[in-house]
Amino acid sequence: MKVILSAASTAPDMNPPVIHMLSAVVQTLGPWCTTALVIFLFAFTSIALPTVWSRHAYRRAAARRTLDTLVDVLRHIFRV
Repeated sequence: MKVILSAASTAPDMNPPVIHMLSAVVQTLGPWCTTALVIFLFAFTSIALPTVWSRHAYRRAAARRTLDTLVDVLRHIFRV
């Protein structure tokens, strides 16, 4: 198994297309925008999706409060 992994990692054409796509995104957006995009996607998947998908009202309410707080902070930051 080690032989296969080491041979795949040294061959330039063996990189999966996802790595090429991520590299293109970082080169296009730059490091700051890419970081902002990753933070946004993390916040969306951890806060916004539970707001919609949870069966429990208390989880939806907690996610909604957290999302409201984040939106208020972003509004305050970009108002300046």
